[in-house]
Amino acid sequence: MLSVISRAPGIRSRPLAWSRARALHVSPVRSSGHGAYTTEHAVPFSFKNRPLFATKVVVFLGFGFALPFIAGVYHINKK
Repeated sequence: MLSVISRAPGIRSRPLAWSRARALHVSPVRSSGHGAYTTEHAVPFSFKNRPLFATKVVVFLGFGFALPFIAGVYHINKK
């Protein structure tokens, strides 16, 4: 019974028809006109001053990591 279904002409041609229908909906890749995305333009902030940027990243990530420990110490020490 399964071999009869797998040999049916409508079953085999369906994926080909789907790929043709899909090809009609795919638009070509176009340039957005905004220029190339380099490391300077891929993020919404500037990091031309690298030491200042590194300091800001360390403070931001360090505070986020330390906050649960600070909260824990606060709750342990409160009366």
